Amino acid sequence: MLSETSQATAAPSRNDRATVIRTGAITFDGRDRMNCTVMDLSDKGARLRPDDPLKIPDAFSLHLRDIDALPCQVTWRAGLYIGVRFSDLAGNTAPAG
Repeated sequence: MLSETSQATAAPSRNDRATVIRTGAITFDGRDRMNCTVMDLSDKGARLRPDDPLKIPDAFSLHLRDIDALPCQVTWRAGLYIGVRFSDLAGNTAPAG
């Protein structure tokens, strides 16, 4: 869970996200795949509801129809939801803001 400081820092990016309800798939460890629902989406990250949030690693790829695989880094976890920041293949995350 995020501290109060982290939550305050994360809030602006949530405001930039558009609410969408869209299906996707998460892949990790080169072979595992899990369905998810994309709740919010921006050019920097997303809020996801994976089928089993406890099995999601800190880094994975998000697959959406008509979009190339998006490398993701988990930035927060809360119950059934996870927040991710999109990263490049080298593991660099999109700048905050």
